[in-house]
Amino acid sequence: LLYMEPFPAFVCLANILNSHCLMTFYRMDIKTMRLYIEVLDDMREVNLPELNNHLKRLEITTDLFIVDWILTLFSKALPLDVAGRVWDVYLYEGDWFLFRCVIGLLSVYNDVLVSGSFEECLTLLTHIPADLSETELFERTASVKYSKDRFNAALQSRGLPT
Repeated sequence: LLYMEPFPAFVCLANILNSHCLMTFYRMDIKTMRLYIEVLDDMREVNLPELNNHLKRLEITTDLFIVDWILTLFSKALPLDVAGRVWDVYLYEGDWFLFRCVIGLLSVYNDVLVSGSFEECLTLLTHIPADLSETELFERTASVKYSKDRFNAALQSRGLPT
């Protein structure tokens, strides 16, 4: 996306607006955002149960960090070169990849997060270190255990489009 000619890049960015998930966050439709966050929470519970329980104990809800990640498609949270690769794969795979990437990113910092205090966890989740390994992020994202069929079923069970 960063290296495309202007018109095809514009078309790609305009097509992003066709994503129900992203439009929900851009419009700040709180009720529907909560439904998408429920899907993310389910994915986190399946893939990172210890972290899921720790964040619940600390009362760190997903909405405290996810809104910024999704609104900016990770461009604020991740180094630009990593965010650019996330955008490329997102444009190819859609929302399912975006949600897996969230779980992949949490997985990269799982060990630090599960032992962190409220302040330490929230700081990490809102200020991802600049030395994030792109390779590790994408390996962790690829290893997320939540099939596209399961993702679509989770969306449909909440009345969300697939």
